[in-house]
Amino acid sequence: PAHEHRPGAPVNTQYVYDTKFKQNAFGSLLGEYSAIFGPEDGQRLAVGDSGPLDEASLVEHREVT
Repeated sequence: PAHEHRPGAPVNTQYVYDTKFKQNAFGSLLGEYSAIFGPEDGQRLAVGDSGPLDEASLVEHREVT
């Protein structure tokens, strides 16, 4: 999709900022939504509301929390 970072494309500061913001939003929303909607639906809603993250970002977030 158009929102994904293309392999080999240079990473600029806006991409780095956006990725970090999306990771933080996902982490905040995941806890809240999981408590309200359960773990599976909470994760789906958090991903939808925080914006698209690549798989590496989700893995990094899970390792940090």
